[in-house]
Amino acid sequence: MRSNRLKFAIGVAVLATSLASCSSSGTSGSLSPAGNGGPTGAATVPTVGPTDVSSGGSGGSSAPGVTSSSIKIGLITDETGPLSSSFNTTEKGVQGYFNMINAQGGVAGRKLSLVTADDASTAQQGLTAARSLESQGVFAIINVSAASPSGSYRYMQQQGIPVVGSCYDGPEWSNPANSNMFSWNGCNGKAPGTTTLGAFFKEKKATKLGVLAYGGVPSSAANSLNYASAAQSVGIPTVYKGLSVGLTQVDFSPEALAIKSSGADAIAASMGQATDLGVSTALANLGYHPIQLYAGVGYDPATLQDPTTKSAAQNDYFTVQFRPVETNTPATKAFAKNFEQYAGISGVPPFGAATGWFGASLLVAGLQKIGSGELTRKSYIAAMHTLSGFDADGMLASKLDLSKRWGQGAFGLDPNNCAFVVQLQGDKFVPQNNGNPYCGKVIPGSNQTPDNPAVNPS
Repeated sequence: MRSNRLKFAIGVAVLATSLASCSSSGTSGSLSPAGNGGPTGAATVPTVGPTDVSSGGSGGSSAPGVTSSSIKIGLITDETGPLSSSFNTTEKGVQGYFNMINAQGGVAGRKLSLVTADDASTAQQGLTAARSLESQGVFAIINVSAASPSGSYRYMQQQGIPVVGSCYDGPEWSNPANSNMFSWNGCNGKAPGTTTLGAFFKEKKATKLGVLAYGGVPSSAANSLNYASAAQSVGIPTVYKGLSVGLTQVDFSPEALAIKSSGADAIAASMGQATDLGVSTALANLGYHPIQLYAGVGYDPATLQDPTTKSAAQNDYFTVQFRPVETNTPATKAFAKNFEQYAGISGVPPFGAATGWFGASLLVAGLQKIGSGELTRKSYIAAMHTLSGFDADGMLASKLDLSKRWGQGAFGLDPNNCAFVVQLQGDKFVPQNNGNPYCGKVIPGSNQTPDNPAVNPS
């Protein structure tokens, strides 16, 4: 089913720089997070939003966007603006997953329809998008964006709208007050440091690390500083911190020169696809080739399509929050087949489309948990807080248990602090660590913010 698309004016504004964070830090392999105010054991679900208002639905429903034969879902993503290079294929992934579910008869006989709103890569426009989707009577919102919902999460919480997707922008996803929000990737608002990629840096023989991140995007800095803590956990110091990269910046020669001058023989960054590859190109232009690790977005066909970019990114490494298709497991083979059939995309999945697919998968898992029972926004939120064993049909690094590890996992990792890594070699991505994820543990007492970096684990 084709989706309706809402286009908003393109604008670039400063993202929210500070959001309340209130979540516990846990350790990998443990289903119960350590204390410090986060949910423990069976999650307690606070009252969220106003009472659901019937939108004319029937067949065990009393919620906006729900009828006896359909469920209307909204999507907010960065279709335009500086972050669109990473997210402008998100709708294809969400719609593709809905196509697959609808071909199977829907959820309890209800087909899924999609309405998409563009946040133009700004927090402010994200609020406009959320209000527009609510006015159109969507049941829930899938949010896959590095700008939203930092500007709209309060509105969506007040309205009691279930929000499912990817935590790329800030810590609001793990705030217990926002118990209507569910992410399939890591989102601990306390931004703990982890040991996860320490083994990676050690096996690649790094000796000095440099990190880069967007200025004004909390999750970007937290993710990059988490790389620093991982390196520190195996005795590798961080000698360069460039944490003020601009969202619309196109010249990265100053950063490349600073990295070279620092003596860093490895760098790690967590930014948009165009930015990360811009840094890689600037380093290549200097003839400087440190070990380069970029978060997620570089594992994308766009990296292979432009000859200049592909040349500059040769031998670069990219973290991946889902199982790389090159591992050729039963799960990845089934994913590739369905992705091509229902989303119309073959080969390496675009970053946005893949994250859209998995966000849709998590949303549908909640609907399937309710099944033919009464479907309201409140019943859906309650069901999501009891969801366990979710791994997107084997595509995630580990199984999620939202009843015990809701709002957990460091930024850039999964809720159990795991991630895959691939390397670009020629025209293909090669999985590292024998195709297995790198997993680690939270460093006690750590907090990955520019003013409060991780403590030494020793």
